[in-house]
Amino acid sequence: MDAKGVGTDSKGFTLLELVLATFISSMVVGMVSVALTFCLQTWEHYRKRTPPDAPLLMDLMGLQVGSFNSFPVRFEGKDQPLLKGEEHSLTLVTDHSVKAVSKGVTVVARYVFDDGEKKLYYAETPLDPYHPEPLEDFLDEKPREEGSDPTFFWVELEDFTCEVEEAEDGGLGEKKDDDVPAAILIRWTPARDDEEEEPGEIVERLVVGFVGNASVGSSWKQQRQVNPQPADGQPSQESPAEAQPKEDSSS
Repeated sequence: MDAKGVGTDSKGFTLLELVLATFISSMVVGMVSVALTFCLQTWEHYRKRTPPDAPLLMDLMGLQVGSFNSFPVRFEGKDQPLLKGEEHSLTLVTDHSVKAVSKGVTVVARYVFDDGEKKLYYAETPLDPYHPEPLEDFLDEKPREEGSDPTFFWVELEDFTCEVEEAEDGGLGEKKDDDVPAAILIRWTPARDDEEEEPGEIVERLVVGFVGNASVGSSWKQQRQVNPQPADGQPSQESPAEAQPKEDSSS
């Protein structure tokens, strides 16, 4: 073998080629990283723009109170219109239902707030005024996420209270039935986001609109007001008179 021919057929990369290849690879990785970061930021931006479920459920409550049906049903041992508000719950018969659940028929709607879980539960069932047993079972049903019939849907809330108001309490309109309140005052606080400041309390005054058997009109008014948080962190309080809705000048 010729000593001069040793190694003459070996091939490899020069130092300059290795440096250029490393530089080009770094640029490609950098561009991919920037593009991925931009996509993630865009996705996060649009994700945060998705409206929360709580205001949608509260809007549904306003529509249902405004479409209250005063047809008497049997509960608590007598025939009477069903609109019952307690501190953390609201139950009523309404002509406004969720079409995906009840196909748009008249329903009994029920809202129950669990202060321990910080969840507002909602369920509805078609109205059957001639068979009180299913209605009583529905009113006694304990809200839960799974296994209930009908199904309870829920949204997260920091707080929720319901107050029944008679006409003479705040001058909210003419009282139409001795067994039915003139208005419902709802106070609720959205669930707190770790990235946001302490949410303010929202006050909604829902004037009961009558439809159905004792119909005297189905107009309803709604006011949504956010109470700012004072320095001590406690939500400001307002009297029923201060929270009265303003008249719509267009009507």
